[in-house]
Amino acid sequence: SGSVSYNAVHDRITTAEPTPERDAVSGLPFVDYVNVPRLAVWSAQLGVNHRRRVAGGTLSGMLQYAFTHEQTPTGSTLTPYMPSRPHSATARLAYDRRYSPDYAVGMQLSGRFLSSLSGTEYNTVTGASRTLRYPAYVILRLTLTQQIGSAVRLQLTADNLLNYRPHIYYYNAPLTDGLNLSVGMTLHLDRLLRRSLSFLPSAHWLPRLLLPPCAVQLLKKHLGPKNKGRNGILSEKCCKFAVNTLS
Repeated sequence: SGSVSYNAVHDRITTAEPTPERDAVSGLPFVDYVNVPRLAVWSAQLGVNHRRRVAGGTLSGMLQYAFTHEQTPTGSTLTPYMPSRPHSATARLAYDRRYSPDYAVGMQLSGRFLSSLSGTEYNTVTGASRTLRYPAYVILRLTLTQQIGSAVRLQLTADNLLNYRPHIYYYNAPLTDGLNLSVGMTLHLDRLLRRSLSFLPSAHWLPRLLLPPCAVQLLKKHLGPKNKGRNGILSEKCCKFAVNTLS
């Protein structure tokens, strides 16, 4: 699938370059807000998805690409400290297999790519601005999962698999300091309790447990077959009537 979009924005608020005037207390320069009279944003997206059966499991993949271009009149300032990266892409490759009704495994490798760009960096100490180039980078994540029954799910995640660390942490740098490992477990208490309660006697046996055999036969005789449930057991309505009558 793919799409192309165009957005025309009038009087967008952004920040200008720091002014020569400085604050008397902190000594920092002032940054004024300005309006960009006209802003055109062009963008294009392309996505591909695929799924197939492989070795008893399901193999799926996804790839999405986006291009963004901001166009302003010459001389205008458009968020000098936070420009948009022109190229970006996300991808995912996953494999899931169920070995039995109570056990399944899965593996997912996902990542994102952002292209390089140039932006303006402001130094609060020196008060100077300079053009800084942010390099392109790739962040990968590997996730392994195990499904035990319907109530327990184990997960092992390795984030930033390539151990990428930016040289400069700024607006367009990823917030990561390297490889990060995590282990998690999800426990569905409602499913666990539901399965435990399934071993208890069925509700259809309640009349036999609450009433003596002679009372059950007497109610069957006088109330007729329409009040019998499955396998000749008294219905819930009849059971309540019997308990209220005999108690």
